[in-house]
Amino acid sequence: MVPETESKLRIDSLSPEDMYTLNSMPHVELKREVHGGYALNDIVLELSHFLDQDTIKNVELTCLEDSLRKEWELSHDFKLVDSVNKEAILLSQELEEKAWLHSGKFNDKDVKYIKDIISIKRANKDHFEDELLDLDLKSLDNFLNEIEN
Repeated sequence: MVPETESKLRIDSLSPEDMYTLNSMPHVELKREVHGGYALNDIVLELSHFLDQDTIKNVELTCLEDSLRKEWELSHDFKLVDSVNKEAILLSQELEEKAWLHSGKFNDKDVKYIKDIISIKRANKDHFEDELLDLDLKSLDNFLNEIEN
């Protein structure tokens, strides 16, 4: 995967189309007269921190299209189709979110365990402590009801 020799490409060796593509990214403004001497590898590495996976996938797809176009002498309008069923992806993400939310809810066993922890060495001490314990348990029940809804 790693090339045998390092790349000597610099920003000023890019074609005008490539410069336009790089400058079309948000918050990127490269100028040949200012950044021309920078190594292209360094710029690409720095810009990769700002790109999401979809953008990277689109760039890779475009590079593959260009390569196939040149290698097989295909027409200039040749495009690889990258179709994704966005509805299925959104549905899957929604189901994952619901499953995650559901897994975070306390069941009756969890609630009993928490109440047992709160009640350690507090029950049947005196009337005042019993009242405070009841108040704490009611407060816990209210809290659990609020976060459940």
